[in-house]
Amino acid sequence: MIILSEVSQPSTGVRLSQPQVVAYMDGHCAGEGTLCVSESQVTWICRSSGLGFSLTYPSIILHAISTDLSTFPHECVYVLVDASKSDLRLAEEELNQNGDVSDEDDDEEGKNVVIRFVPSDVSVLQQIYSEMCACQELNPDEGDDFSDEEGDGAMAIDADADAMMSGDGWYTAENIGDDDNIELSEEGRANLRRMLNQSNNGHGDQGQY
Repeated sequence: MIILSEVSQPSTGVRLSQPQVVAYMDGHCAGEGTLCVSESQVTWICRSSGLGFSLTYPSIILHAISTDLSTFPHECVYVLVDASKSDLRLAEEELNQNGDVSDEDDDEEGKNVVIRFVPSDVSVLQQIYSEMCACQELNPDEGDDFSDEEGDGAMAIDADADAMMSGDGWYTAENIGDDDNIELSEEGRANLRRMLNQSNNGHGDQGQY
């Protein structure tokens, strides 16, 4: 789980500032706040505490609109984040679960966090998603090739994402994009295909999303 900290709302390159957005981090509700999508980062600040977090676009593995209420009780923007590419502070238990405690050299790897943004007005989901797509294109991650250079090529996906993948909607490299319950950016589709293929190679099971 992300530890909220003092962050400033972006003042330049702001594409969208949406109040009354509840943030869920690995299934835990962080409260209601303002979601700001700017050209450099995605920032959420809790209304009650004034604390929040910021995501750089290279840290966002994929983002999508999810309307599948069988996997989560609210329509939302689903974001999978590589915490090692961001300044996010994770709770110690999260580090122990996601980090490789047997190898200190890998301590910064495999820390993926699932964040869901739930606006009070679900009609803005498409706008949030679209603005994030546009801004992510402005911030390509040139080093993100998901290569097989590190062992068996299997990418670690956190437990919450695994739970979501066991739902009714199947999204594999073959049928991704066939269901209306989730909508991915082109970069998100490419990332998810790589993740699913690598998961298949590492575990021998067909990926679900």
